[in-house]
Amino acid sequence: MFMYYLNHNNQKRDDEGIAAILPVYIKEVGDTTELIEYDGKRRTLYTTINSVINKLIGLFSLNITTLREKYNDIIYQKKTPPLPLSENLILIPFKVRRPEVKGDPTYGYINYKCIENYERAGKHSKLLLTNGIEIPLKQSLATTQKNIIHARLIANEMELKKHRDTAELVEEILTKKSDPSKEDNETTES
Repeated sequence: MFMYYLNHNNQKRDDEGIAAILPVYIKEVGDTTELIEYDGKRRTLYTTINSVINKLIGLFSLNITTLREKYNDIIYQKKTPPLPLSENLILIPFKVRRPEVKGDPTYGYINYKCIENYERAGKHSKLLLTNGIEIPLKQSLATTQKNIIHARLIANEMELKKHRDTAELVEEILTKKSDPSKEDNETTES
């Protein structure tokens, strides 16, 4: 379904279906992207991971610079921070490969909501997803923990903002009910 949205420039979003977006090499094709869905289904997108991420950010009508600045005060991470596109899609960058050609992307993006566990794998680490898929990483366990903690902080901030917005809306409604003159003023101004 995600490929449909990317290929047809549709405004609908499929943020609940993405578990991972990984850069992969395919022999005689080159650099492509593997999309892993919640249910474990794998799709190959014949474009680079950077193109996929940029299109995905565009589908959410977001700006990558603004996204990074918004949460920098919480996690203090300028290089490769998580990408919080929605409550159900917080993409955490993890180093998943070494480049075959200088300049090739080395980071894949894993949906925070799809991480079941993580553990050491030799001198590196690996992720265990909720769909049973294991993703080997080319980074230490400490870096993996830090990345997940940063995503958790962002998820918590998003949840707090949602509650603050709801509380403000309730306060506004209660204020209008207790002061009928405000309601009358708004209807006469329209």
